Amino acid sequence: MQEYEVYVDSLFLINFCMNLLCLKLVSLSCLKEEKRWGRLILGAALGTGIYLSLFLLPGGAGLRMALGGILSGCAMLFTAFPIRSLEAFVKMEGRLLLYSMAVGGGLLFFMRLFKAARGRMASVFGILGMGFLLYLMFARFLSSKRKDSARLYEAVLIRKERSAAVLALLDSGNSLREPISGKPVCIVEEEILEKLWEPEEIQGFRAIPYHSVGCSKGILRGFLLPTLLVETEEGRASFTEVYVAAAGEVLSKTGEYQMLLQPELFEAGVVESSFGGRTGRQDKKMKDGK
Repeated sequence: MQEYEVYVDSLFLINFCMNLLCLKLVSLSCLKEEKRWGRLILGAALGTGIYLSLFLLPGGAGLRMALGGILSGCAMLFTAFPIRSLEAFVKMEGRLLLYSMAVGGGLLFFMRLFKAARGRMASVFGILGMGFLLYLMFARFLSSKRKDSARLYEAVLIRKERSAAVLALLDSGNSLREPISGKPVCIVEEEILEKLWEPEEIQGFRAIPYHSVGCSKGILRGFLLPTLLVETEEGRASFTEVYVAAAGEVLSKTGEYQMLLQPELFEAGVVESSFGGRTGRQDKKMKDGK
């Protein structure tokens, strides 16, 4: 029977660092605000301690590994993050499992790819180095996705007795304005506007010229929307008499959003916080007595 020497301190260090990096990836992918390292470190240490302590119990190795993975995963998540619902826990547990498998699979891939350096790569510093490299790759991808998703807002278009809920992208490249009033113009997929206007009403529209990079000039059909509500990080932004233009095609090929917000729209909006307060440009005027 072949025997192996296992150094507990090295095993703890490797598991702790891998757990810490995986928790950080969970934070990047599931939370709007990045979690500070303090609770992540505490969660990783607790999860590692639970996982390794189970190897002291009798029973098959497979059962202990499965049980250790479940218990340590739960302990890490509840210690590192403020979990308030079962849905949030299931989502984070799934992400933690995904990143753990991805990092473990990446380590095996590197070892098989560089067979000549397998001995050095299997050392403590080799494993930690490859793990950190994989973390940087995943973190960069998640950060880019996070920047895109951070600009997505829930919006509700309201006209008379009708309303339509959409996901809206805050498009920094949208500088479209209504030519007469100079008001900013948002772009909405045409099928959304059809829910708010009758077919005969759509015939009467305001012509809004546009010009995009790499494309010829054209005309968009514009309509005056009575009310637009946008959920932001600060609260609900309320806009009245907003011009919306009908897009002749789908705005997002993946269906992530159906509306493009004009950034200058927020300069005149009123934001109502979750505590009933109001912030924004119009409130400043109210405070100044203007």
